[in-house]
Amino acid sequence: MKLVTVFMLSALPLYCSAGSGCQFIEDIVSKTIDASMSPAEFTKDLEAYIETDAEENAFQKMKHLFNSQSKETLANIQEMMVISSPML
Repeated sequence: MKLVTVFMLSALPLYCSAGSGCQFIEDIVSKTIDASMSPAEFTKDLEAYIETDAEENAFQKMKHLFNSQSKETLANIQEMMVISSPML
């Protein structure tokens, strides 16, 4: 899961540094961890940053992996993001 998180954050065209209090990063992390958001909704929200079908497929698979995690695991991921990026 940590590798998927790193992949997601490095694959996006970042406009600011993680931990800087950037609203863009906060929104992406929240949407990624939100189990109620479907992979289709997730990629629709990111369509401005997705250029190919392969990228869209990768983001949908990543979101599906997050959605298949337990609530406890998602809570731990949220806690990890707060610890590693105290400005989030």
